[in-house]
Amino acid sequence: MTDPHAANDVGKQLSGAGCVLAALSTAVILCAAVPLVRWRDPDAGRPLPRVVAIAAPFLAGAACYGLGAALLALFGRSVWASPKKPASNRTGLGGAESPRAVFDRAAAAVARADWQTLFDCTDPAQADLLLATASAFAAFAASASPEAEARWLAVLERHGVAPAPNGHDQPGYRAECADRAALFADLTALLKSDPGGPVWPPLCPRGELLDLRIDGPRADGFFTNAAGAREPVHFVRGGERWFLTLPAESG
Repeated sequence: MTDPHAANDVGKQLSGAGCVLAALSTAVILCAAVPLVRWRDPDAGRPLPRVVAIAAPFLAGAACYGLGAALLALFGRSVWASPKKPASNRTGLGGAESPRAVFDRAAAAVARADWQTLFDCTDPAQADLLLATASAFAAFAASASPEAEARWLAVLERHGVAPAPNGHDQPGYRAECADRAALFADLTALLKSDPGGPVWPPLCPRGELLDLRIDGPRADGFFTNAAGAREPVHFVRGGERWFLTLPAESG
């Protein structure tokens, strides 16, 4: 029996639960090996056949590992975790060269459910707020059922982030993970999978940018939302790049 989360584990490392399981499986091998190697037939004084003495402990360890991995999977935990990477400044690749270009990039990302690119199109000064809000919504949604909580914890574990001990200071706001855009994308996908969940994300540009007005480092415009109404959209310039800014009610 194998861990269902272990597919495509190249480049991954053992999670905390995986380390405990590996240590336990090793202990089982050692505990089984010692008496088997020392055993002697009481009449003839012969040891067990070498193949049996070698294979049996490893089979016991493999059984322990397989059973433990299956139990972890039932509780939404994984034996493997993606290794932490040095924190990267994704904002260098974010935004676009003009308000219209960043709107078009974000609208295309929304259309294909590419939430990581949408995060990259957002004002870097508001990235912590956007991720904190996603984290808070996801933590609240996780309280709906044990299954929802297991899915939420699996997302956090995949990014090496521990859940907050209380309802405040959500993990995304503390920026513990190496790739915040990827964490935002996974939290957003989790929220979008719940039909009764909140309206998320707050930035969902679509279609064509209308009535664009640029005033120095800021710009404004409109687009037609999914309900057919005109919805305002705002931009800010950071260096040579333009980014979307969150609606006022999100702050």
